[in-house]
Amino acid sequence: MLTLPNGDRQWPRFPAKFLMGIAPILQIQVIQKEIDWLEIRVVAKRALTSSEEEQCKLIIHERIGFPFRITLTYLESIPRMPNSKFEDFISAVLTPARKP
Repeated sequence: MLTLPNGDRQWPRFPAKFLMGIAPILQIQVIQKEIDWLEIRVVAKRALTSSEEEQCKLIIHERIGFPFRITLTYLESIPRMPNSKFEDFISAVLTPARKP
């Protein structure tokens, strides 16, 4: 689950179809690297323009409701997990204790 900086957790709902409508994106994978940072791994027909990147970030911020730092990383392919499944979201963040 996606962990927000206040400790709340939510199922991530990243609108891949909306992002794919902005630019020639073939596949995305979102990695929560830190409590306030998301890496968006992108497989695309070409690098996105700065305007397309900003549109993607805006959509993600709107869907999540928190202004995460977002880094786009371009890949030729996104590897599958050892069980052969594709994970569209992975969290590398340990869940912090909830604040009272």
